[in-house]
Amino acid sequence: NSEKEARAAELLIANVELAFQNSEKEARAAELLIANVELAFQNSEKEKQAEELRVINEEFEVANEELITQNSEKEKQAEELRVINEEFEVANEELITQNSEKEKQAEELRVINDELMTRNSEKNQQAMELSIAHEKLMVVNEELIFQNSETEKRTEELVLSYEKNTLLNHQMNQMQKLESIGRLTSGIAHDFNNILMCILGYNEINKMDSEDIDDELLRISVENNVKQIDLAGKRAAALINKMLTYCRQDAIKQKIEVCPTTEVIHEVVGMLRPALTSRIQLETVLACDEIILMDVIDLHQILTNLAVNARDAMKERGGEITISLKTVTNMKKIYCVACGEPASGDFIELSVSDNGTGIDPKIIGRLFDPFFTTKPQDEGTGLGLSSVSGLVHQAGGHLLVETNQSEHDHGTAFKLLFPLPPELNCMEIISQLRQKTPTEISPQ
Repeated sequence: NSEKEARAAELLIANVELAFQNSEKEARAAELLIANVELAFQNSEKEKQAEELRVINEEFEVANEELITQNSEKEKQAEELRVINEEFEVANEELITQNSEKEKQAEELRVINDELMTRNSEKNQQAMELSIAHEKLMVVNEELIFQNSETEKRTEELVLSYEKNTLLNHQMNQMQKLESIGRLTSGIAHDFNNILMCILGYNEINKMDSEDIDDELLRISVENNVKQIDLAGKRAAALINKMLTYCRQDAIKQKIEVCPTTEVIHEVVGMLRPALTSRIQLETVLACDEIILMDVIDLHQILTNLAVNARDAMKERGGEITISLKTVTNMKKIYCVACGEPASGDFIELSVSDNGTGIDPKIIGRLFDPFFTTKPQDEGTGLGLSSVSGLVHQAGGHLLVETNQSEHDHGTAFKLLFPLPPELNCMEIISQLRQKTPTEISPQ
C-alpha cells in the first residue's frame, strides 16, 4: 500500500506536472494559434510580395534579355574598337618612330639653322659692302650704258656698211668672172666664126651643086641637109655673138624674137624627149600663160641647159624631170643665188626640177661660176649654168636653187624668177617686142 501510495503520490505529482504541462501546452497552443494567424497573415503578404516579385522578375528577365542583346552588340563594338585600337597602337608606334626621326632631323636642322644664322650674319655684312659697291657700280653703269648706246649706233652703221660692202664685193666678183669669161670667149670667137663661115661657105657650094643632081629623091634629101646645116650654122654664129654680149654685159644690137613661153617649153620638150632614156620621164606643169620677155633662142638655151643637167643627175637610176611655169605674188625678200641681190614682189616662176642625186649645199654658191663643174673630165665645160645666169639677168630675172640630198628624197629645183610683163595680151606684147630693138626694151 505504501508503495501504491507512493506510486499514487508520484502519479499525482506526475498528473499535476502533466496538468501544468497541459496548461503550458494550451497556453503554448494559444500562442501557436496566434502565431499561425500571424503566419497566415504574413504568408498572404508574402504571396502578394511573391506575385509582385514574379511580375518584377518577368520584367527583369525581359530587361535582362535586352541587356544581353545590347551587351552582344557592345561586345562586337568592343571587338571592333579593340581591332581599331590595335591598329591605332601600330600607327602610334610608327608615329612615335617617325617623331623620333623628325626630332633627330629637327635637331640636325637646328644645328644647320644655327650655322646658317651665322653665315647669314656674315652675308648681311657682305651685302652691306656689296650694296655700297653696287651704288658705285650703278654710277659707272650709267656711264657705260651711255657709251654702249653710242657704240651700238656705231655698230649698226658698221654692220650695214659691211653688208653693203659684202654685196658689192660679191657683185664685183661676178663682174670680174664675167669679164674673164668674156676675154676668153672673145679670144676664140674670131677663129670659131672663121670655122663657121667655112662650113657655111661649103654648104652654099653644096646647095649650088644639089641643083645638078638628077635623082629627085637624092636632090630633095641633099637640099634638106643643106638647109639644116645652114640653120644650125647661123644659130651657132648668133649664139657666139650672144655669149660675147652676155660676158661683156653689152646691149644686144639685133632685134629679138619673142614667143609665148608655153610654146617654147613644148618645143624644148619635143626636142628633148628623144634624147632621154626610158628610165627618165619628162613632164610639164603649166599653170599660167604669162610671157617671159626674152628672145626665143635664149629661153630655148636656158631650158635645154637645165634639162640636160637634170638628165645627167639621173642617168644612173632614172627619175622624173618637171618643167613648170606659174606666177608667184607677194614673195618675201629673197636673195639671188648668182648675183646676191635681194628681190621681192610678183614674178613669173620658170622651174626645172628633178629627183636625182641632189647638189652639195656647200657648192651652190659656185654653181654659176664660169668653168665650174662637178661632172667628170671631158663631160662638162662649166659654161652651161654660167650662160643661164647671164641670160636670166639680161632679162631682169633672178635665180633660186633648192636641193635635197636626204636618203629618201633626192632632187634639185632651179627656179628662175622673171618680172611680170605689162598688162597686155600675148599678141600685143609679141608685136611690140618684134618692132623694137633690145636697147629700147626695159624688162624692169
